[in-house]
Amino acid sequence: MDIIAVTIAAFFQFLGFAFFFVQPKDCCSPSPILGSWLFLLATLRFLWDVSIISRRFIPCNRIWQLVVETISTIFVAEIATIIIWCGIERFLYGLIEDFLGSCGPT
Repeated sequence: MDIIAVTIAAFFQFLGFAFFFVQPKDCCSPSPILGSWLFLLATLRFLWDVSIISRRFIPCNRIWQLVVETISTIFVAEIATIIIWCGIERFLYGLIEDFLGSCGPT
């Protein structure tokens, strides 16, 4: 993956822009955002190593390759953060809240 495509996707994700999915208004859960940032960094690092562009786009112009890589990187990063991470974070936050609530004084 091209460093420019990953950098553009990281810029939009860190600013909180979403192009393909609507972001939840409650920011997934009231837990600290450090986990979200670390998950996003790991996703972007993974996308940097993976070749998303198809072989049929290899002979294309360099600008078209960059456009396809940037759009696909933003799309995959949004799926990872908004759908996957928010679901995991909400589940774990609710589980921990229920567990700590049941351990407290009755």
